[in-house]
Amino acid sequence: MADSKTTVSSPENARAESVRVADMTSTRDVPLWKYIWRHSLTQMILLSIQAFCGPAMSDAIAGLGGGGLATPQVSNISTALRYAALAFTCCMGGPIVNKLGVKWALVIGSMSFPIQGSAYYCNSKFGNQWYLILSGVIGGIGTGCWYVAEAGAIMTLAPSGARGKYLALWIVSRNLGQLVGGAINLSKNNEKGVSGGVTPDTYIAFLIIECLALPFAFMITPFEHVIRSDGTKIVTAETLSTKLEIKRIAKTMTSRLIVLSSIWAVWSFFYSGSWSTYLGIYFTVRSRALSSLISPFFCIIGCFGLGFILDAKKLAQRRRAQIGLYTVVILNVGVYIWSIIMQVRFKRNDPGAIDWDDGLFATSFLPYFFVQTTGPLSQSYMYWLLSSFATDAQENVRNGAAFRCLEAIGQAIAYGMNTQTKSDPLVGFCVTFALLGASLLPMIMLVNTTPDRIPADEIAEQQAMGEKLGDIEGQAVQTDEGHHFDQLQSKLSPIQTSAMSCNNFFLRIIGVGEARVGIIWFMLAILMGFIANIVVLVSCASPDTQPVHLFKVGSAQLVNATANVTGISPNKLQMAELPEYWYWGFSGVCIDVQTRGLFEDRKSVSCKPAFPPVFSVEEMIQFSIQAHLGDSATESLVKKKMAPWTSALAKIQDDLVDPSRPRDLMKGAAALCVISTILSAVIMIVTVFYFTLLRGILQRWMLYALALLDALLFVGCGIMVGYAMREGPRGIIELAGMPESGIYGPGNVAFTLGALIKFVAMEVFLCLFLLSLVIVLWLLYCCLLCCVHDEEKIKTKVEYIYQYFPA
Repeated sequence: MADSKTTVSSPENARAESVRVADMTSTRDVPLWKYIWRHSLTQMILLSIQAFCGPAMSDAIAGLGGGGLATPQVSNISTALRYAALAFTCCMGGPIVNKLGVKWALVIGSMSFPIQGSAYYCNSKFGNQWYLILSGVIGGIGTGCWYVAEAGAIMTLAPSGARGKYLALWIVSRNLGQLVGGAINLSKNNEKGVSGGVTPDTYIAFLIIECLALPFAFMITPFEHVIRSDGTKIVTAETLSTKLEIKRIAKTMTSRLIVLSSIWAVWSFFYSGSWSTYLGIYFTVRSRALSSLISPFFCIIGCFGLGFILDAKKLAQRRRAQIGLYTVVILNVGVYIWSIIMQVRFKRNDPGAIDWDDGLFATSFLPYFFVQTTGPLSQSYMYWLLSSFATDAQENVRNGAAFRCLEAIGQAIAYGMNTQTKSDPLVGFCVTFALLGASLLPMIMLVNTTPDRIPADEIAEQQAMGEKLGDIEGQAVQTDEGHHFDQLQSKLSPIQTSAMSCNNFFLRIIGVGEARVGIIWFMLAILMGFIANIVVLVSCASPDTQPVHLFKVGSAQLVNATANVTGISPNKLQMAELPEYWYWGFSGVCIDVQTRGLFEDRKSVSCKPAFPPVFSVEEMIQFSIQAHLGDSATESLVKKKMAPWTSALAKIQDDLVDPSRPRDLMKGAAALCVISTILSAVIMIVTVFYFTLLRGILQRWMLYALALLDALLFVGCGIMVGYAMREGPRGIIELAGMPESGIYGPGNVAFTLGALIKFVAMEVFLCLFLLSLVIVLWLLYCCLLCCVHDEEKIKTKVEYIYQYFPA
């Protein structure tokens, strides 16, 4: 099994070592100064300096939030045009760079860097925003040439055993530029109360740094003269005609490698537009400057940490690719969930301009702090993965051009979208999260076909060792991306190979075969199940219980039900302190609080975070009174206002459920949800890391059983939440015989959809067998949720289902 390799076989080691010895011998006659200059690490440092002077300064300007303007719309328009031009240039960049050479493409690109800094200076100094918009187009064309050349260089320069660390050096250099830019911003904008814009001198500093990229571009060495640290040479192909280059780039754009990574490419930079708008709307100028200064620090640790993982020699290249993918995805998912939660809070209660001495600064800034690490991690990882498939330097340039083109398209869409959603970055956050989810399955399929060695390295060894070793090496090279599945299908038993009927195809899908489509369906099912868990955790366990509540009960409904049961007049139970609704979630209870102002009444939301949340009616009323009275609430005053309810509830105490029981049920429900989420994540990781285990019947059925257990735990969570709600308000409403219309909230809808997604996912690979099980469990689920309804409603639901699914 390819995935289980931990070391390279001894014949390959011997060949590689002999090639390195021969190549190192050929470099002994090179003068020391030329050896240092042409060394791959030196070239990578020179490239990193250019990244520091160019893209990093651009990021530093964006780190001001809207380019330092009072409103970020003009900056977003300029940036959208810039990335649109960049996307077009990158699309044709492969032929251009391969014709000009990497060095001269970098020179042309670095000449365009100062244009953006000068445009922001002119806008800040003279207010001519037309130049800012025009600079986006001009800078996009020049920077596109530089980006394509840079992408090809960073994927080609590094030796195979140090690609991760070389890419980390490149990523860190871009973030160090943002750090320096943040220091400049903060030194010039450190006074509190700045309402908008930055001083023009700030852009002069950026302009000077951007001009320094050009001399370093002239110092780049052509690939064929680069000396790698491990002694290997860079494989270069012959220069092709323009017509052939255009055909090659068209072929590259439609290749399996680019198609499967296309959504990831669009996503990898998509977050930048939303976060630029987020900073511009919610933070003061000096807070934005501080964010640019401190956000790159953690990125340095994260990028080099990922680099060491990707360069681990004890693991096969495919296994390193799998570990890297899930590391990047899990970190980004956590940050996006946090970001969406914060934006929901801001949408409900506008915080205004947040300064660094505000209490809200830490929780609102930390998502931005971490996304400045998780975002670059995804880019560094993708370039490492692309370089694992290349056969020569020119192919790296083409792959880099295609990937850069898709990146630029994503950035153009992101900034363009933010010009239309200028007051609500939540749309951008949600779209970014959705793109990550959509890219995961294609990326898993791509990662699981990663070759165990870089084809370019194998070709270099073959060229160096001659025809005799070339025949041996040709047997070892596995460049066919579908070779892994061909091996699986070649080992099928005679029964499996002769089974082409629908019945035998069904047997393959449920685990008796090794059909490629069955494996893909299984991966899809696991992904859908994991998404269902994330949906529930985000919606039902959010700190903001009100907008994503599981249940709600109106005060009028509760007062009437209590009056019907106890015989007490509703007028005695009705009071001004009662809210319109109580909203329940996993994390607590929220209410609407009316407060009187000088000219008009104001409505705010008060939440009581608690796990398990408050369920008894007495605690609900007490919480409402305390929230309404605020600081004036004393124990005696609360007790006095509670008196009518205390006497009413005492009459029906024996008819209500023990308060400890719903709390235990809620704890159990939360535990099941967490276990289900962990189980989903474990199944995904095991499925990817041990992909070849799916060939075995027993192993596949074990994974199916774990997935079914995950789904049952998920449904059990919902059932326990439904029973927990019977204790307090639902119990009284049930006793009064009143309808429970409108009690279920959007969190409950999200949970129900999540449960259906899980069982649909199970049905995907268990087909007709599980379809019946889904119907039965859905019947059971509806009956349990409606257990407090009358029998006629349950009967109606059952008869409706039987109408379409007769026995």
